[in-house]
Amino acid sequence: MNELDLDLGFTEEEARPRGHRRHASRRRRERRKRRKGRFAALLAVLIVFAVLGGVAWGGYAVVHAITDTPDYKGSGSGSVLVHIETGASTRLIAQTLEKDGVVKSAKAFDKAAADDPDSMNIQPGYYRMNRHMAAALALDRLLDPSSRVLSRVTVPEGMRAAKVLVLLAQKTHISLKRFQGAARHPGAIGLPAPAHGRLEGYLFPATYDIPPKSTATSILSMMIERYLQEEVAKGLPAKAKGVGLTTHQLLTVASILEVEARPHDYTKVARVIYNRVKIHKPLQLDSTVLYAQSKAGTLKVSNKDTRYPSPYNTYLHTGLPPGPIDNPGAAAINAAAHPAPGNWTYFITVNPKTGETRFTDSYAQFQKWKNEFKRNNP
Repeated sequence: MNELDLDLGFTEEEARPRGHRRHASRRRRERRKRRKGRFAALLAVLIVFAVLGGVAWGGYAVVHAITDTPDYKGSGSGSVLVHIETGASTRLIAQTLEKDGVVKSAKAFDKAAADDPDSMNIQPGYYRMNRHMAAALALDRLLDPSSRVLSRVTVPEGMRAAKVLVLLAQKTHISLKRFQGAARHPGAIGLPAPAHGRLEGYLFPATYDIPPKSTATSILSMMIERYLQEEVAKGLPAKAKGVGLTTHQLLTVASILEVEARPHDYTKVARVIYNRVKIHKPLQLDSTVLYAQSKAGTLKVSNKDTRYPSPYNTYLHTGLPPGPIDNPGAAAINAAAHPAPGNWTYFITVNPKTGETRFTDSYAQFQKWKNEFKRNNP
């Protein structure tokens, strides 16, 4: 470096030729670019490793969850009675089995059920199971009809209480005498006060699973409880009030509909009943007269029958009979609460084979149809 350079204040770098300086600047930029490239590559590698690590951990967690499902081995031992409720989901069944000590975990049963499409065919009822069973074997047991230890009884709509007791005796092997005896203790079976000690109308038509070791009292209590649940669920007291009746009277009308009409005519027959009650005209229903005499399976009512002394004889007495004449189902009860609009005061089923029923407010027209009925039923 010479004096001239020092006097002018140039640095050693500046003192070099301009071309040389441009090359140096370019090299610096290239070095910075390479450093940035290396950093970006390193960052990309780190991200890839992080992703792969997360996937690996997730896969481990899934495998661990599958292989770590608590389950027993073998068919277990001992005995436990398990109740599978009507409409129970697979999850609820699994929880029930875990709670009762049959399977080690609900999760194990869920897995076994998911692998077997037949798991959707598990029927409600009571099953004799072992304790500490492998989930798959527990599922097999529930799918085996011979494992069920119960009686199933279906009570049809419109069946009289006396016949219901006979049906229960046939299906449960509890004697008819015991059912009749239980029926004589309304408090013990939970019969509501408006029933006045009579079962009629309160043995709700449904399918019942009868638990092992049931008694006549417990079975009748179960059926009455089923009716009371229906009463609350459907708001029957309010519906009855809506048509000017008590709940007991609503059941009475519904029981008449079960005998006197086909379902598609329920609401019209209900209107005829209400119209006649309103004008204090006797209902003159053969069904109530036959009930009063404990007759069933016939449509023929003689003049002598119409004079039979009974509060259920609607030829002799105006208004509704004192109580139901059978056990009505939900459709008849709903129709009694929602009668069709109309001014009819007469109805007649002119052809019992087809169920054709006609409605009118004319007595003359009713008489013509009555003659047609007689021709169809000589």
